[in-house]
This record gives sequence, structure tokens and C-alpha cells, in this order.
Amino acid sequence: MTTEELVSIVVPTYYRNQYLRECLQSVFEQDYRPIEVIVVDDSGEAHARGVVDEFEDVTYVALDQNRGAQAARNRGFRSASGAYIQFLDDDDQVTRDKIRKQVALLRENPDVGVVSCGVKYESGWLELPPDCARERPLEEALSFNDLWRYSTLLIRSSTLLEIMPLDERVEGAGDAKLGIELARRTGYDFVAEPLVLGGEPNRRLGTSWEALGALRRMMTEYEQLYDEVDPTVRRRARADIYSLEGRLILQESGWSASAITALAKALHFAPWLQKPIHGAELLASFFGRPGVQIGGRILEFWRKNRNGALAADGNESSSKRESDAKP
Repeated sequence: MTTEELVSIVVPTYYRNQYLRECLQSVFEQDYRPIEVIVVDDSGEAHARGVVDEFEDVTYVALDQNRGAQAARNRGFRSASGAYIQFLDDDDQVTRDKIRKQVALLRENPDVGVVSCGVKYESGWLELPPDCARERPLEEALSFNDLWRYSTLLIRSSTLLEIMPLDERVEGAGDAKLGIELARRTGYDFVAEPLVLGGEPNRRLGTSWEALGALRRMMTEYEQLYDEVDPTVRRRARADIYSLEGRLILQESGWSASAITALAKALHFAPWLQKPIHGAELLASFFGRPGVQIGGRILEFWRKNRNGALAADGNESSSKRESDAKP
């Protein structure tokens, strides 16, 4: 049973009390009401209880053992009673007008089931949804675009109910899979402002070996969908997977021929408009771990300025699309 206009904010947490306090503070500073706040502690030992007790009107759920972020979100959803759902990572914060602006879009557009927004990271750089995402949300989701980061989304409970429970086998890539499932079912819109203050990407499970494995399995699972969309979508996804593999190897080993091979594959699969950035990343990899740090900064810069490139990518000439067909 959902309560009309109520927003349920579900915060899974795992041994990150140093971030959780500021996360919850930003939630209670929202200029929208009514809200309910549900914290799901995945530590298995009620590690976050002390922080949660500093706030009033929080539903605190302590899991009996570590089950993973996806399981924690599923548990939080079962306790939620709102018409809209916000999953918020414990190291992220929301601006005071996030919920209000996203609820307004959902009210104005009954065919839209999910609204996202931009992110401003601690380092200062911004990431906004590309303009083309409104017209091609499924293609962006299949490309593993950060467009679907959990903390940026506000989702109609009725839409989310069609998808739940979240897949607990895709730890680290759950937002990517949720994005695909949402894009298959409902309309999408976004607020073109950074309404989330995000923790740095190196703290995210999305830059882990678990995430890499999940993304590869998802490409197999959704193979038919990839066959139905522009061939550049599959190439973008493969390029990002090999890019992540190369960076993970370099983070562990300092320098590796295997990392260089993975990044060379990323360059091979990348659509033409993305080849310069992947080429720069490959070049940086020859300098080992310091090089991958440089490559990461270049990649961040490209993502900040990718709106025009992605829109153009989706409108390549038919001859270019034929050359970019799946290998």
C-alpha cells in the first residue's frame, strides 16, 4: 500500500558511518514533504545504529548478516510505503531541492516512470545526462551509461514494483541493470542540474571486479536487445567493459601487458567519436599505474563533455553503422 505524494528514501549502508551522517543530514534538509527515511544496515552487527539514532523518524533495519547492497535495497523497498522511491547511496548527498524538482516532473508527465539528474563529485567535476537520453533511454542504458546511477533516480513505486526484487547477482552493476529494465517499461526524463553530491568513483562497487563480471553477464543476458538497437550501442558497451578491465588490472599490478591488451580492445570496439579518448587511455597505460590515473582524468573530462558526442554517435551515417556492426 502506497501513500500518495509520500517519497520513500532508502539508504543501504555498510561500514561507512563517516559518510552516512552527512547523507542523512542532506535528506532531512529536503524542502519537500512528506518523506520517510529507511536505513538498511548491511554490516550484520548494527554498525550504523549510533549514527541513525542521532536522527528522528528513521526506520532502521539491521540485517543479520552482510548480504550486499542489492539485498539491502530490496529489504528497504519492502518497508517503503511511498508513491515514489529514492535509493540513496550512503556516501552521496542530495541538494535540498532534489526531491521537489523530480516529483514535479513526474506529476507533470504521467507516462514518465523515472526521473534522473546530474552529479557533482567531490573533486568538483560535473556529470549531466546527455540531451539525447530522453529520446533513446534504452540505448543509453545498454551502453552502461552512468545515467542510471541509483542516487540520481526518483522512481514511481508502481513502475518499480514491476521490476522488483532487484537482481542480487549483479553486485556493483545493479544500477546498470535497473536502468535497462526501467527503459524497457516506462518513459524517462531528467532535471539538467547536479542535484546529487557524489562520492568519488573509486569508492563505488561499479569500479570493481564484481561489477566487471556482472556487466559481461548482462551483455549475454540482453543479447537480443543489443541486436535490436543501433550497432554502436554494443560497441560502446564492449569498449567500456574492456576499459574497466584494463584499469582494474593496472590498479593491482602497476604495469601489465594484459592491461594494455584490454585497453587496446577498448579502442578497437569504441565507435569513431569515442576512439580519441580510448586511444589516450591506451597510451597512458604504457606508463603503468600513474598512467591509468592520468587516463582516468581524461575519461572524466570526456564524460563531462559527452552530450554532443553521444547525440552525434546515435546519428551516424548508415555507411558508418555498417562498418560498426557487431564483429
